Amino acid sequence: MAAVLSIDMMNRWLWITASLSLVVLLLRLWHTGLWRRYRCFTFVVLAEVLQALVLSLIKPRTNAYGWVYLVSVPLLAICYVLAVLEVYALVLERYSGLGKLGRWAISFALAVSLIAAAVTVYPDVSGSLDPYPVLLYMRVFQRILYSALLFFLLVITGFLLWFPVPLPRNTVLHTIVFGLFFASQALLLLFRNVGGAGLTRVLSVAHMGVYVFCVAAWCIFLSPRGERTTYILGQRWSRETQDRLVAQLDTINTALLRAAKK
Repeated sequence: MAAVLSIDMMNRWLWITASLSLVVLLLRLWHTGLWRRYRCFTFVVLAEVLQALVLSLIKPRTNAYGWVYLVSVPLLAICYVLAVLEVYALVLERYSGLGKLGRWAISFALAVSLIAAAVTVYPDVSGSLDPYPVLLYMRVFQRILYSALLFFLLVITGFLLWFPVPLPRNTVLHTIVFGLFFASQALLLLFRNVGGAGLTRVLSVAHMGVYVFCVAAWCIFLSPRGERTTYILGQRWSRETQDRLVAQLDTINTALLRAAKK
């Protein structure tokens, strides 16, 4: 009993820490003016703050609490999708031709990612004794979405690992932290769906711990200076190889821009 109370107290403090960290991040985005560049990401943070605020005003384990949670999850899902698409747009900011091509390619990639994630759904629902089937299906939806977004970020990362494209530190930070967030949440949701309600408290602590870590990383490292500091990810190509790959990318981008004007 003492262990359960200790876990519940830890989860409560982590939830409070996460909520306060989100408020700090939102204020930081506003104060630095970075919200203008990261509008979708700012909207995600604002939505998370509003969800935490509303849920804090409602008594847990009530119908009202459950309905607010069920309505907010799909809305947050849309926000996360838009934030990831924003990362994609930032990665290809210098290559508008590829960006235009990506308008349909990105839809195809997300569709493939969703299908790939959905294929792995069997362990979540097979033999589950969850007392609240609606919540189970909601968690399955979240895991599929997070897995799909993770797959999509891996595609972006693969592009960055191959082509020596200089990126602002903030864009690199978004790619890494979002990848960590979606990977951990998809894995924890899988454990919860397969393991049952007995793992809820422990996995909730793990979820909030990773959540606090990700928000803290954004609070600490997301800055105006991060827009001026650039990095090149991936292999350490020779200067000659780097120039050749960048030239190929420029050629493809130019060709796509010319084709779009015809």
